[in-house]
Amino acid sequence: MAGTSRKRARVSSRSNKHEPSIDRAQASRIAKSIATLKPDILGKLLLEAAIRNPDVATLVESHAASVKQSERVKDVDFSHHSKSVWKTINVTYSRLSGSKQYDASGDACHSVVKVIKDIRKQCPAHASLNTKFSALETLRKIGKTISLSAGDVVAHEVQKDFQRDSILEDTMMGIIQSMTPEERETTSSEPHEDVTWIEKLAELKEIADERCLFEDMAGVIEMLSPGFYENHEVIDLEEDESDD
Repeated sequence: MAGTSRKRARVSSRSNKHEPSIDRAQASRIAKSIATLKPDILGKLLLEAAIRNPDVATLVESHAASVKQSERVKDVDFSHHSKSVWKTINVTYSRLSGSKQYDASGDACHSVVKVIKDIRKQCPAHASLNTKFSALETLRKIGKTISLSAGDVVAHEVQKDFQRDSILEDTMMGIIQSMTPEERETTSSEPHEDVTWIEKLAELKEIADERCLFEDMAGVIEMLSPGFYENHEVIDLEEDESDD
């Protein structure tokens, strides 16, 4: 109406959109509480926060993309794991008596399985091809060590464990599943001494078959190189204990 003065509300030039809603003391208490939580609980809480707050969701996705990008360009070498498995099976318990080796064989099996799990954990789907190949080659060497190690109780018990457990083949399949067709072809045809890498894997299968080990290895080979056994003759092996 005429004569009536209307005042607009003053808008602060300072936006509080990104200002923290809690003080430093409370933030410190929350940080201490977070330090006591298990990773799975933290994950659930972060997911709930991301669902409720778009800014948190954006932050999570941004950090995840950054991690994936860094791992795509980072090559991880797993070769030391095959050496540690060889030592575990052939050296660590070799001075013990037969009965003590039997008692320790469970620890040896657990150690080998842990190595395989660690390799899988460090080789995500977005890892570089060099990282994936290093993982597969290390697993092949671990499989050969398990197959050829003999002469004491620990080696025998480890073999018995892997006659029942398919974790090595499952891990290899998981890595291959994350590869593109081009990456699988590159890996299969990778030169290894006088043969290709897929042929070295076939050699492992032949050795393992004689000991009833790694029953799913044929599936690993077919996943990596479909039709391999239709196009290749079975390789005559010279079983040695070299780390090749």
